[in-house]
Amino acid sequence: LKRTSCGSKAALAHWWFCRSGSVEMENMRILDTAADRKQFETGLAGKRLLHVKGFGSGIRNATDAQVEMEAEQQGEAVSVMTDFSPDYLVVDGDPWGVGFQQHIKAFVALLKESGGLPPQLIWARHVAMSGSGGVPADERERSKQVKQAQQWMRELAISVIIFWIDDAQISAKIDMLYGKGTAAKLEPERFSKRGIVRILSDTRPAWVSGLASSILECIRAMEDVQRQTQQFFEKCSFENSAKGNAIYE
Repeated sequence: LKRTSCGSKAALAHWWFCRSGSVEMENMRILDTAADRKQFETGLAGKRLLHVKGFGSGIRNATDAQVEMEAEQQGEAVSVMTDFSPDYLVVDGDPWGVGFQQHIKAFVALLKESGGLPPQLIWARHVAMSGSGGVPADERERSKQVKQAQQWMRELAISVIIFWIDDAQISAKIDMLYGKGTAAKLEPERFSKRGIVRILSDTRPAWVSGLASSILECIRAMEDVQRQTQQFFEKCSFENSAKGNAIYE
């Protein structure tokens, strides 16, 4: 290497850069077509999938008590994931962050430290699809989302599968769960907008009657007027529940 010319050094650096990208892509699988996704789903028979969802950010300027509480919550989350022993973890196409993502990182680290085989990650992201082949319609948006999934792969050092979900499928699920026209009502609003849809209204969905009492009480608490500006679920809550249904189908 001491005798390497400047030109050869540049070539060597380029080789390492390309090799690094190659290794990274070896640990990532992008299911770009409807046929790819169908084939992948067929292979999931008998596998254990755990859909993980939570807040994407931690508490800013946390007090000692809050830090202790977050550590306790992380311990509980890791325990649940360990007990379930998933073959695949599924996340909703969130960017990497310092919230629930850290619970997943702690779980994967614990598995590796104990000599266990970590699960693969299914990064399920909703996008607009083209009319033919079920391919993402916007290449720029696709590239942006792939970069976000790559960040998960770098942070966790596990294999990642990108699974695209059609926006139209999410809209259909929202209408199925919360009533016809709900998706159109939500569409123009910000992700954090509250009160657009009320679950315990006079036209409540049929599935509400079958909820466990503990879940029903949680919904009542969320829609309680005493929560003031925090009353009701956010727009993204309805989108995420629809996405969860689409993922499990």
